[in-house]
Amino acid sequence: MHNLSHTSRAPAVAAARPVPAHPVPAPPKATLNVIRAQLEAVTQLFNQLVDAPPAPPVPFQVPPRAQPFKGMGHDIALVHGREAIDLRFAGWPVRDQMGDDNCIAFSTLACVEHLLLADAHDKSALSVQFLVNCIKTKTDDPNPGKAYTYLHFAALALQSCGVLKESQVPYAGGIRRVQVPTPERLNAATKLNCHYFYRDRVSATPGHAANLVYACLATHRRPVAITLPVFFDASSDTPNQTNWSTPAGMHHGRVHDVGANATLVGEHAVAVIGYQPETGHFVFRNSFGTRWGTYAPSTLPGPSAPQAGYGVVSAAYIDANCGELLQLW
Repeated sequence: MHNLSHTSRAPAVAAARPVPAHPVPAPPKATLNVIRAQLEAVTQLFNQLVDAPPAPPVPFQVPPRAQPFKGMGHDIALVHGREAIDLRFAGWPVRDQMGDDNCIAFSTLACVEHLLLADAHDKSALSVQFLVNCIKTKTDDPNPGKAYTYLHFAALALQSCGVLKESQVPYAGGIRRVQVPTPERLNAATKLNCHYFYRDRVSATPGHAANLVYACLATHRRPVAITLPVFFDASSDTPNQTNWSTPAGMHHGRVHDVGANATLVGEHAVAVIGYQPETGHFVFRNSFGTRWGTYAPSTLPGPSAPQAGYGVVSAAYIDANCGELLQLW
C-alpha cells in the first residue's frame, strides 16, 4: 500500500514572455472601416431574410427537350359518342412512387403491365429502376441528372432496352441510384413486340385531347399514358394544396378543375384506363399507392374513382392541359 501524504509546494512562477523586438502593427483605420461596412451589410441582409414573407410558388418550367419528336404510329380516327370504358384487371396491385419524381416510368410501365396481363396473364410488377436507368443512360434525355423526363424518352428506352421484372432490378430510389445497365441485364430484358402511338402537345388543338384519349381507349382497349399539369389555385376552397392533393383527391381520387388565375407548379403522368360517361370523367391509374383515392368508390355526390389507387379527371381538364400521350398495343 502506498502512503500518500499531502505536501505543500511553492507555486511555480511562470517565465516572463519576451517582448518581440518588432511589435505587430495595428490594422490601418481604412481596413477597419471596410470590415465594419461588410459586417453591417451582412447584418442588414440577414435581417431582411428573417423578416421577409414566405415566397410565392415558383412557376413550373418544363425542361428543354433534346430534339423534337416526330411521333409514332398512325393517326387514330376520333370516336363520336362516348360509352363507358373500364380496362382494369382484378388483382392488379397499384404501384407507389413513394414521393419520388418517377411518374413517367410508373405510368409507362402500367401500360406495359396491362399488355402482359392481357396477353400472358402475367401479374408481375416490372422494374421501374431498370426503365429509369435506361432512360437516363441509353437515350438522349437532356436532363440525365434529374428525375424529370418525358414519355418520349420512356418509349425510346422501351424500344431499345426492353423491360425486366421488379425482382430482377428492385427499386433503389430512381434517379438517386441510376446505373448504366450491364450487358447481362440488357440481354435478359424482354423486348416488346408491340405497336407504339405517341403525340406531343396534345392540347395545342382546342377540343382535341379528350377525343384523342377516348379514341385510343376505344380503338385498342389499352391504357393511355398522359402528362397533366399540377396547379396551386388560390381561389379554391383549399388554397394551400394543389388540385391533386386536396382531401377530395386523397380520399376519393378527384383531380379538381382550376380557375384562370391558378399557378402551374409541376406535372404528373398517369395511365388513363377508363371513361365514365355519366360524369364526363376519365378514370386513371395513379402511382401513389392506395393512399390516393383511399375511400374510393365514394358515396358522395359527383365523380369518384372506382377503387383505391385510381382517380378521375374531367374531359375538360384533359382538353385544356394534356401534354404528351403514349399508348402501346
